[in-house]
Amino acid sequence: MWLAALPFFALGWRTYRRIFSEFGGRKLSGEAELRPEEHEQQLVTSGLHRGMRHPIYFAHLCNMLGWAVGSGLAVNFVLLAISLIVTYPLMIALEERELEKRFGDSYRKYKTSVPLFPLPFARVTLKETRN
Repeated sequence: MWLAALPFFALGWRTYRRIFSEFGGRKLSGEAELRPEEHEQQLVTSGLHRGMRHPIYFAHLCNMLGWAVGSGLAVNFVLLAISLIVTYPLMIALEERELEKRFGDSYRKYKTSVPLFPLPFARVTLKETRN
């Protein structure tokens, strides 16, 4: 089963590595948000953020899927399902609300042109799913 999980881990870690190189450690750790007076607040729309709005969550999901597939344990599949159904939609909604407040129209424009995740069905925005 671990062999089947390797592609998910590889994609997750590749995404983390690329985010770190494009986004920077301070932003990745959340330091820029915790100390905005010390860090320039700018909307990132290049690199991985050009093709998906939440590459960090995508990397997390890839790794969680890898653990679920690799271990074969039902508890890991349950945790993955909870993350997909409850945790990630809530975190994404809260983050997007904060980004809209911080960056206004520039984030709303970005949000309409870039999907949540790089999947064919991900072009649906959270606002569209609430209707």
